Amino acid sequence: MNFPLASRSLDQLKNSGLFSIIGKEVVADSLSNYDNFKTRYEQRIKWYFEDVKKVQDENKHIFDARVFEKATHYSDAYTFEILTPEGNPALLTYQEKELQQFYNTFYYLKRNTETQIPEVTDLLQRTIDLKKLIIEAYGF
Repeated sequence: MNFPLASRSLDQLKNSGLFSIIGKEVVADSLSNYDNFKTRYEQRIKWYFEDVKKVQDENKHIFDARVFEKATHYSDAYTFEILTPEGNPALLTYQEKELQQFYNTFYYLKRNTETQIPEVTDLLQRTIDLKKLIIEAYGF
């Protein structure tokens, strides 16, 4: 899922010109670095979800959704179990060009996912570290 990052306080500091009231240079620099990283992350996550959308569009040309419907058991809106479909369901197409297009699109999503996971982990750690730095610098 896409989780928008909350940055209202930081945006207010930047846009109002009050960023200069941060008396501790190490905190100001860390906030600025965090904001730059967060901005780059938000662009990368946007590209990621564009790749997800492309794979979903390609799926519609290759797979019969009725097979997925029968093979997915939902407990609630967010909890489901994927069952093995019966038999060997046919694809909607066996055209080499279309199958290659699907593979290429899926490959780029796979690679994007592999790079995105460490980015999310890094952003979470940067958030924790920044909070700790602010608490230590200002004695909260």
